Amino acid sequence: MTVLCTVDQARVVSVDPAPGYSIKDYRSGPAKEVQVMLLSAGNRSEIKARCDDGTPVPRVKETRQ
Repeated sequence: MTVLCTVDQARVVSVDPAPGYSIKDYRSGPAKEVQVMLLSAGNRSEIKARCDDGTPVPRVKETRQ
């Protein structure tokens, strides 16, 4: 996931899932926080990002299905 920051607003500009993953949910912004949910056969990955002083700050949560 590539995120562009404009002041405190984040916007997803691209998502390129790893092999075996597909996009389930996609909130591209612009917003205070953006999110992409990816699914594979055994995992669920939730990737969120916000902007701090113009720099993306990501958070990733992996869970087994």
